Amino acid sequence: MKNSSSNIRRVVMRRVWYSYLLSIFVSYSTLFGFIFGVSSFVFIKLVSVGDVVSNLLAVQVGAVPDFIYNTFAQAIANGEFMTLLTLGLIIFSLLSWRFQGHFYHRVIQYA
Repeated sequence: MKNSSSNIRRVVMRRVWYSYLLSIFVSYSTLFGFIFGVSSFVFIKLVSVGDVVSNLLAVQVGAVPDFIYNTFAQAIANGEFMTLLTLGLIIFSLLSWRFQGHFYHRVIQYA
């Protein structure tokens, strides 16, 4: 009888852990975090971030919007679709994460 009881307990706890891990993997935070991480990794591999920063620092302050516009226009003209796609995914995941409520405080209500 004891073996059967411990076996049932083990099966039930395994199912509880499976459902807990599944709930973590399908949550918005995990999904957007995964999208952000993968797209950031690909973006860093495609773009030399140090060169972008040094070029941005070399531009006069008033010419920064024109510089950014010209940079994106050149990226589109040169067919760097993957770079723009990863940048778009980074922005999308950060904005989606923000609107899901993970960056501002929630009010906790007690019943």
